[in-house]
Amino acid sequence: MIKHFLELIDSLKTNDKIDPLLLNRVTERIKKGKLVKAENEVDHFCSFLVPVHKETKSIYVGHHIKADEWIPPGGHIEIGESPEDTVRREFTEELSSTLKNELIELFDISITNVFHPSRPCRVHNDFWFAVYMDKKTNFKVDTKEFHEAEWLVIDDAIGRAKRPSITTSLAHLRDLLS
Repeated sequence: MIKHFLELIDSLKTNDKIDPLLLNRVTERIKKGKLVKAENEVDHFCSFLVPVHKETKSIYVGHHIKADEWIPPGGHIEIGESPEDTVRREFTEELSSTLKNELIELFDISITNVFHPSRPCRVHNDFWFAVYMDKKTNFKVDTKEFHEAEWLVIDDAIGRAKRPSITTSLAHLRDLLS
């Protein structure tokens, strides 16, 4: 698992939009091990999946219940999962749909500080994956995760997000799509 995580980080090093200090910080965190929430409740790794409709430069985001923020679907990486496996699982769980031949592309990494008084979770090290969709599917979103969700032009989605780690990664995706 550690080797694969490091390979993913290495694949991002050619992206000049991503801060090399951030990449180094995440690399050092990976080398410490205990990458998933079951092993480290405080500081662990997650995967965001961003359904993308390139033709309209739209992405699918939702008003997340726990985060109280407009974010893409995603979740904690579980024991034995790769970040890509998490994307496939969360796509099914949160969007009630199954990935078939859609291109899944890692485009960013972020660190999000999480502050929730009743949960031990404090740091999410987030892999960001674009999932390229041929059409703007009307997903059946998990109502235990999201108040609501919809396709938004990427600049509108950025405008609804609050945390800098979220807006920065979505801006990186916008630049990738330009």
